[in-house]
Amino acid sequence: MKKFIFASLFAVLVLPLTVSAQMGQPMMGSTIPGMPGCVMFSRNVGFGNRHADIVRLQDLLRSRGLLNSESTGYFGRLTLQAVKDFQRSQGVPPTGFVGILTRAKLNGMVCLVPPVPPTATTTSIQVTNPKGGETWGIYTTQKITWTDSNVYIQAPKYDIKVQLDLDCQPNQPCILLYPIPATIAVGVSSNEFNWIVGNRAQSSLPNAGAIPPLAPGKYRVFVCHASTTRTQEDLNSCAKSASYIMIVNAAMPAQATSTPTLTHSSRTTALVGQQITLTGTNFTTTGNSINFGTGAIANVASTNNGTTLSFTIPSNINAACYYQTPACLMPSISITPGNYKISVTNANGTSNQVNLYVSDE
Repeated sequence: MKKFIFASLFAVLVLPLTVSAQMGQPMMGSTIPGMPGCVMFSRNVGFGNRHADIVRLQDLLRSRGLLNSESTGYFGRLTLQAVKDFQRSQGVPPTGFVGILTRAKLNGMVCLVPPVPPTATTTSIQVTNPKGGETWGIYTTQKITWTDSNVYIQAPKYDIKVQLDLDCQPNQPCILLYPIPATIAVGVSSNEFNWIVGNRAQSSLPNAGAIPPLAPGKYRVFVCHASTTRTQEDLNSCAKSASYIMIVNAAMPAQATSTPTLTHSSRTTALVGQQITLTGTNFTTTGNSINFGTGAIANVASTNNGTTLSFTIPSNINAACYYQTPACLMPSISITPGNYKISVTNANGTSNQVNLYVSDE
């Protein structure tokens, strides 16, 4: 009788567990059927984050001898360095940020299955300058160039970014925050960009405006198709320079070197109502005044990184002194056929003059 009772209890309590295991049902805490204890890393984490996933990350790093501290769930300085060491050992860029590439490597270890790489992304762009290894001084003008093998119905636009390298060296100061890419140009319509080193997009001179200049350091240059979000590990989908460039401090140029200069006018003879494009250097983003004989056209915005200004020849124009302080009260000036001296004035000074003949036919 006792044997019968014992056998019955065994059948009720043990056999369901055996059947459950044979059917491949997951044990408590697992997320992949048939793989007890396998909990996938599914969240991107980085320096300064706190999460339960970071506890498991730290446990794994400790088990591999990469982290010599308690698993607290906080992604601090020691965890950042341990993640970078792990990434180096796995052939992943040592950014210290746990994104899709790093999570694929981690999941391949904790779940004992081959890591699933992210969907391969190719780009038709190739950065041709810089080539890597150059040293660029802040405030200097350097040319970034690229090619694009695709054929487009409409001209493409490109965004240009730079990203700081965090491969810290012993006994050297190191920025611990994950390097968010800095955008230096948006919507470039050609295959080259003249960069005032240190400048970010929507700023003028490097030390002016609300956006601070880039700090000196080792940077990689990226060129992406415009209107495409590229952050952190996703930058691997953009074209990048073959290697890093060094950005170093340099003396700010004297004011005289910033004076605007006119090098070309799209027309030397024109009619009232026709558009003129002036080409030169050191035009400000906004606030350029085009001096037209004794008159002026105020607040003209520049394009192409401060190298072009466009305006339409008016039939009447305000006197240049109208925009001075105090303003003069002279009547507007009629534009009649004849020769006119054209120059540009902005916060950097006044340019040289070019000739323009306004014709009546």
